[in-house]
Amino acid sequence: MEITLSQEGIEEIGKLTFTTMLTNEKLACKFGLKKKQLAEIRKRCEIQNLTLRDFVWGALITQPDSSVIDISNYIDYKNHDHVENAEIERTLFQLNQDGLAYIKGNNWNFIDRLLEFYDNSTERFVGEISLINFNLSKMKKYFKPKSTDPLMYDVFDINSSNYKIIDGMASLKFDFEKYSYHLTCRQGENAI
Repeated sequence: MEITLSQEGIEEIGKLTFTTMLTNEKLACKFGLKKKQLAEIRKRCEIQNLTLRDFVWGALITQPDSSVIDISNYIDYKNHDHVENAEIERTLFQLNQDGLAYIKGNNWNFIDRLLEFYDNSTERFVGEISLINFNLSKMKKYFKPKSTDPLMYDVFDINSSNYKIIDGMASLKFDFEKYSYHLTCRQGENAI
């Protein structure tokens, strides 16, 4: 059983190579890719297709716990283009609705959606892969989280009957006899 990254997911990862300060090695590790694969993805990504959302997302991943002003300064540094704070705020609220960012006080943080896997025989943690293009509304319809968990912070089991729900968000060959898999969430500085 296998899932693969969608073309949209590949493009999103390529954009992150331009919009974050994370090294290619760290990005490759985060998304379960080899550095060579990431370099190939970056080559195919066109920088003119980068949007404000891409730069805001890159800012949050690079420097969690940022104010709108911090994000604006980061975008000015990376993009050499001044963006109005109101535009950044609208983008942050959209990322929040998508389940990818949250506000705490006056600062914003990102939410990393992960696929974690554990060894079935020892129950030890084996690894994790960050998911790209997490669709909160689709996931909520499928997993039906409790009303007290509107952003799906709880852990959800991924098994042989539902693993395709995350197809396109990662590349992974599943072995349910050997491993158990869980959809999890990490926030802010804990996500890097």
